[in-house]
Amino acid sequence: MSYQRADGRFVYSEKYTLASAVVTASGNSPSVDVGSAAVLRGAVITASAVGGTTPSLTIQPQTSPDNTNWTNVGSAFAALTANGSTAAKTVGPLDRYFRLNYTVTGTTPTLTIVGIGDLV
Repeated sequence: MSYQRADGRFVYSEKYTLASAVVTASGNSPSVDVGSAAVLRGAVITASAVGGTTPSLTIQPQTSPDNTNWTNVGSAFAALTANGSTAAKTVGPLDRYFRLNYTVTGTTPTLTIVGIGDLV
């Protein structure tokens, strides 16, 4: 899909599912080859089915040129702590690969998350 900017130029954009998972422990999402996309625009992550005692999930976007050596991209999303919690941001610039690093805290935490964004 593409859209036209105010200056009349067209920009390619692809809807991308960042994550759709039940998260119970710290770790990483599977990596994704984003090709030549430079930015993940309008990334939104929403938590549902949150359980446990004081559960909290902080998500740090990461990028890699080779799918082996990872670096953080900007700051982490705001912590998700309750049903319906939402965090949003633009992530970039990106190298060829992208993933999310999860930090989970609380007692027996469980969070179901869904994330979407536009690769540009």
